[in-house]
Amino acid sequence: MPMGDPLFPPGTPLAMAYVPMQKLENIYEPVHALKRGTLYPELDKPWHPEMGASAK
Repeated sequence: MPMGDPLFPPGTPLAMAYVPMQKLENIYEPVHALKRGTLYPELDKPWHPEMGASAK
């Protein structure tokens, strides 16, 4: 295949994600959730740009 040709056919979606439903258990209190940006502790993954990735 010559350089510059797309690897996928036209109209192929960029990405498809699998996102399981969150259960309303083990959740933060509302005020803490607003400060953390999430209701679910499992999703609480703050961004640390100095590390170049998400870390807790």
